[in-house]
Formats: sequence, structure tokens, C-alpha cells
Amino acid sequence: PTTGGVSISSSCGGPVGNCSLNMPTVVGPDTLDQLCDTFKSINSCRVPGSIYPGFIRRIYVDTVTLPFACTDWKFSWNSCCRNGGILNLQGASGDGMYIECMLNNSVKWNNSSPRFLIDPIPYLCIDQPAFFLNGPYDPNNDSLVAYNSQPEQVGTSSGCVTTGTPINYAATFSLTAPIASTTSYAVNPNTGTATFTPNTLGKYVLGFRCDEYDVASGNLIGYIMRDVQVSVL
Repeated sequence: PTTGGVSISSSCGGPVGNCSLNMPTVVGPDTLDQLCDTFKSINSCRVPGSIYPGFIRRIYVDTVTLPFACTDWKFSWNSCCRNGGILNLQGASGDGMYIECMLNNSVKWNNSSPRFLIDPIPYLCIDQPAFFLNGPYDPNNDSLVAYNSQPEQVGTSSGCVTTGTPINYAATFSLTAPIASTTSYAVNPNTGTATFTPNTLGKYVLGFRCDEYDVASGNLIGYIMRDVQVSVL
């Protein structure tokens, strides 16, 4: 899509005027892949039907003025529907995707939410140790804690307020074991890196969240979510 829709809300009320924002594309679409240089020009985005996988990235940016300070401004995005054949979620092909970030501008008016600096890696090799990198970073040097989270879809939507609800895991999968692996699944709270050894071919969805705490007060002042589909090849 050429625009990305974001809903904006808080417990203090919504922004003055429209509570949704259609953000224009400022970067992309970019064609990305994990291929050797020899095969980049013939990935599946550039050559339909190619056996060499690629994916498309778009970056959307816009500006919104928040009319007052509040502890829980939420910016959410959702889309329907997920791919069929996802192994670790129940009824995935009928489920949507929901992510949000939170900003508390009552503690610091000029606070920035954290962000993940590393592009998600969509392809993993079977029976090889995997290191899924996220790279959490905060421009204000606040304290960050990263951890795995359960993928979500839209739960309720009324006026300006849209909320997410966790999607149930399929049998044998859970928050602590979201992907078939011969080793324990773990997310480093400092680096956000997930480590595991995938042992079953297929598609999986992984969720991540990074919380931001004010160094001086210890208050939660922001968080971001990431929802990624990976394929074990």
C-alpha cells in the first residue's frame, strides 16, 4: 500500500480532530533478501516464481501533534489477514495482525519511544543454531528491557480506541516455545536477540516487545512491539 493507517488513542482522550493517520511512504518499496550477490537480481520479488526468496520493505512517516500530556498514548496498526500454513498459531489464515507502541509524555515531554534497529530476518536454516537479531535502541538512553511476546490481532475497535488480543498458539507451541526447536527458546533482555535451533520446516510467527523505563524515576514511559513471520527452510 502507498499509505499506512495508524490509530491514536489514550486514557486521557484522543487527539483533537481525526484519531487516525494515513501516513505516506517515504522510503520504498525496497526489495530486500538474504541472498548472495549472484542471486539478488533474480529473487522472488524481482522475478515472480523464482525459487530465491525476497521481500519488500516500506517505511511510512508522518507528524501528529498530541494535544496534552498523558501516561499512555498508543499508536496502533493492524492488517488482515495472515498467510495460510502458519504452524504455531491457531487458525492463522483467518487472523489479522496487530501491533502498537506506547508513549508516556507526562514524565518527559520530549521522550522518544524505543525502536528496533535491525531488519527482521525472515529465513532460517533447519537444524542450525539461529540468532534472531532485533537491536533495541532508545535515542534518550533510557533503560530498555526486551522480551518475547504473543502475536496479536484486533480485539476491539470503538471510535478512536483499537485494542489487540493475543492469538492462541497451536498445540505444542506456547509463549516460551513459539517455534519447533531442539534447544530452549530465549530472548536476551539487553540485546533482544532470540536464540533457538529450528528443527521443523514451515512458517512461524514470532512476537517481541521492548519496554522503556525512565532512568531517574523507574516509570514505564514507552514500549514497542514487533511481529514477524519466519520460514524454516
